[in-house]
Amino acid sequence: MKVTQMNTSQNKYEIVDSKDGEESGIRLTNPDFGGLVIRFGKIGIHEEKEEAVLAFDYDILSGEVPTDPFKLQKLENELGDILVDLLENHFNEGEVVGGDD
Repeated sequence: MKVTQMNTSQNKYEIVDSKDGEESGIRLTNPDFGGLVIRFGKIGIHEEKEEAVLAFDYDILSGEVPTDPFKLQKLENELGDILVDLLENHFNEGEVVGGDD
């Protein structure tokens, strides 16, 4: 398994590849989420009240989604921050690959 650690001032996560190289994911290193590994699905941007809003789907590859509404909102905010970091900083560098579309 290949692990690429991504630490920015706001986001702490690792990009992990499976042993067969078929599936890569994002492992959250925030202790609140216990090593949750996700994979982003569809990503979109739409306008809401003259502001751009980022919308995304994600799949859980390992770990469990928090059941507490506050923690779930915190998770989704953190995932949004990670996605923005990936889009802004890592696609241009060729560090992030994946998807089957």
